[in-house]
Amino acid sequence: LKEKHGIDVCVMTTRRDVDALGWSKKPRPYMPDLTPEYKIDRVAFAESVLVNPEYLEGPVFDPLKFAFSDESYFGCGDTRSHQYVPDGARPDPIGKAKWTARVHVFGIITNEGYRMFRVPASGEGSGDNGGCNSHDFVRKLQEACGCMTTFLGNRILVLDGATIHTSKFTTDWFASKGIKTMIGERTKKHVARTIGTWPPNSPDL
Repeated sequence: LKEKHGIDVCVMTTRRDVDALGWSKKPRPYMPDLTPEYKIDRVAFAESVLVNPEYLEGPVFDPLKFAFSDESYFGCGDTRSHQYVPDGARPDPIGKAKWTARVHVFGIITNEGYRMFRVPASGEGSGDNGGCNSHDFVRKLQEACGCMTTFLGNRILVLDGATIHTSKFTTDWFASKGIKTMIGERTKKHVARTIGTWPPNSPDL
């Protein structure tokens, strides 16, 4: 207001007036940055899926044939920024540490539920700077192979284009276990080992 109209209004006054209008502050959702090229890729992907017999149940596309996966880090400490307390009571302080413990989890979700598997977190792996590489990733999947293959059944496992998913070592391992995959198209080098490619910047789990 000050820059555009020369009106000098403090933040508290602005908040009070906005509250009086019945407006509330809400977090903005994150959306994939879909460029025109990405949109073309997604349309082409959808058209190819609808005619691929791997994805059909009779003549109809069957979304239940897919198992979606993703990875994320979870902090081990209490990182809540707000806490409900009785009147007059003080909330518990948040322990501030430069480095907090984190757990790296690989999750798979289907129409019948989900499964989560712990993979090496940053600093625990054998890759550069302790990162998780393809050998670390496959080693953890190997430990849970029986549980994972039973849960997947005959579904197609969809993975994003992370290097640990697209590497020859990983795609060879999936193929050796009879696990059908659709992997993000970061590179076309190992596409022949997969059922199809998942377009870049697809919605995140």
